[in-house]
Amino acid sequence: MLRLEGTSWLRVTDARTGRQLYEGTAPSGTQLSFPLPVVVRAGNAGVVRVIVGGQDRGRMGNVGQVVSQRYGQ
Repeated sequence: MLRLEGTSWLRVTDARTGRQLYEGTAPSGTQLSFPLPVVVRAGNAGVVRVIVGGQDRGRMGNVGQVVSQRYGQ
């Protein structure tokens, strides 16, 4: 699950097929869930908190930082 603590542009793709699952600017408070594995690209990584399998993995990066990260196998 992705939980936004601020506004960020996001693109989420299926890591196996490359199919885009989501792209847009999500406001603070948004929660998004996707089947794993996925690749998440965030335009404001410091406000995107990642929770995988009930475990809080923390924020994707720093505020204003553009980050791409794969989650799941």
